[in-house]
Amino acid sequence: MQTSQRKPGDLAFFYSGEYHLNDHTQYPSLNLSVEFNHSFLKEYDLSEEHIRKAFATGSNLLVPVLNTYSELLSDANQGSATLAILGLLSLDPNDRRSPPPVWVTDVRDYLHDNWNTNPSLQELSTLTGAHPVTVSKYFKRYFSCSLSTYLRQIKVSKALAMLKSTSASLEFIAFECGFSDKSHLSRSIKAETGILPSIYRQW
Repeated sequence: MQTSQRKPGDLAFFYSGEYHLNDHTQYPSLNLSVEFNHSFLKEYDLSEEHIRKAFATGSNLLVPVLNTYSELLSDANQGSATLAILGLLSLDPNDRRSPPPVWVTDVRDYLHDNWNTNPSLQELSTLTGAHPVTVSKYFKRYFSCSLSTYLRQIKVSKALAMLKSTSASLEFIAFECGFSDKSHLSRSIKAETGILPSIYRQW
């Protein structure tokens, strides 16, 4: 049996019928498990591959996962839960089957490798070879948010990882992750995930 160690904030996808087991979860960590039944996939014209690809390409999914979890805790309405899940997967009903253009992957990789900078639209255009208008027009379509929001989500993800993997103070984490102070860090984490950093650190 293959085993692997998961770090705080890790996401994993398993196919239907694929055996998996969570073992030795460190207290007080929590595991969030989302199962998609066949009726859900059929209703929204989805397949397991759509979901797998969303996880495979969603290198910045931790923040929306936490936000979705927070929404589900506060709203038991089934319609809201469905919208939250579909939003998490960033599934565009008009473009589920078309792979994103190459510039999208180039932009995503660059932003994650240079998360502590603030690249301009022109810089991203020069990097990818895509016209600035193209990047500006379609960024939200492929990233489900604006450029500034996406950069903030990356920084929040870095901060969340430090909260779990270190005992560093909020002041230190804020400095390391590009926030002006611990209050700015706390507000950003709360705004993006619906969860206070002190509570997330206890999980």
